[in-house]
Amino acid sequence: MTKFQILLLIISTLLTACNAETSSKNHNQTISKESKKIEPYSCRNGFFPASEEIHLAHIKIAPNARSYFYDDGEKCPYQSSCKQKAYIINGDELLVAQQQDGWSCVWYQGKRHEFVGWMKSKNIALDSTPPATLQSWIGEWRYYNSDSVIEISKFKNQQLKISGEAIWHGAYDNTHSGYLDGIAKPSGNQLTLIDNKEDFGCRATMRLIGKYLAVYDNHECGGMNVNFDNIYLKKSHKKGKPHGK
Repeated sequence: MTKFQILLLIISTLLTACNAETSSKNHNQTISKESKKIEPYSCRNGFFPASEEIHLAHIKIAPNARSYFYDDGEKCPYQSSCKQKAYIINGDELLVAQQQDGWSCVWYQGKRHEFVGWMKSKNIALDSTPPATLQSWIGEWRYYNSDSVIEISKFKNQQLKISGEAIWHGAYDNTHSGYLDGIAKPSGNQLTLIDNKEDFGCRATMRLIGKYLAVYDNHECGGMNVNFDNIYLKKSHKKGKPHGK
């Protein structure tokens, strides 16, 4: 084999390796792009309070425009069939959890019940969360039109006394109850209440986000199906009214 033939063989080998690497990169990029797609059933009221981050926000669109909620089922929120009747308008306040692929998982308190679903991120402006004072925690917090209530009062040494009750209503007048009772000291906008220091005792995390109290627990705070996982408002808070529903 001549030197020229050897050189051609080396060049051919290098080109083959380069093409294989480029193909592999393109494949990985495709996989990465697909992995960013929103997973079904990942934006609903049961999951929202435990979201890693929750932000205050408001709708920022044209005065006569509408920002619609989208379902979180299969192939949602991408398809037109995912679009709900309910919408909110410019200036309405809401909470935002995860943001992904041009969509935001949002929570809004309507007049009769809450709304949780996907909404186009371009319609939303995030706001800064005001720092929590000890006084801002104090009060009676309720989950809309339900038996779930959390009462927070001042204790001592910058601590708070927390008591709560949640009731689950089942078929045939079957009910289960859950309770919170303890002392906790907030750290900024968050506090953790450990009702029972045993391994499987009740543990609840609370985050104060403006006028909203996001609560989630370890599902060891009461009977079967009972938990405090909700967004609460102080009793005196006036609820908003969603449109289109």
